[in-house]
Amino acid sequence: MEHQILIDAKSKEKEGFFGNLIKLAEKELKKDTSLPNFLANLYVHPTFNGKINEKQKLVKEIIQILKLYVQTGVLVENEIIEEIFSMNHSSISLCPNMGAWFQQEVNSELIKDAIKKKEKKIDNYLKNINGPQWLLIVIGGLDESSCRIEKKFDLSIDTIFDKVYVLEDIRTNLYEIK
Repeated sequence: MEHQILIDAKSKEKEGFFGNLIKLAEKELKKDTSLPNFLANLYVHPTFNGKINEKQKLVKEIIQILKLYVQTGVLVENEIIEEIFSMNHSSISLCPNMGAWFQQEVNSELIKDAIKKKEKKIDNYLKNINGPQWLLIVIGGLDESSCRIEKKFDLSIDTIFDKVYVLEDIRTNLYEIK
């Protein structure tokens, strides 16, 4: 059995990049013994579009923003963090939050694209396992990059896989497509 996770790659990239910046900033802030312990939920600015080559500069800026916020309660205007909600905590802990979003609804084109992507590799699968070839496409999750099935759709696809399933993991629904 082969599996494929169906996500919106652009959204996932932004979620991962912001999350990584926050994790790096948290690591540095934990080294500062002058700061009290706190938990901060950090909401990304909707227009934030950081670049990988700016990573260290962005981490330093996040650290400065948070230090000022913890010391004064003031969120200085910036292009990274739109809002901060904080409270006392047992350690310094930062939680990235992408804000409000709409989850993409799965459609037949997304499913067909996922199947075609895996069909390109089926010859390798057959070399390893000479038997029925099944494909499990996993959707769901709690991020903007995740997908959902809101309404049933008719999907007839000609594929070389013997069986194809879609697992909507967050709702624990399994759909047999072929």
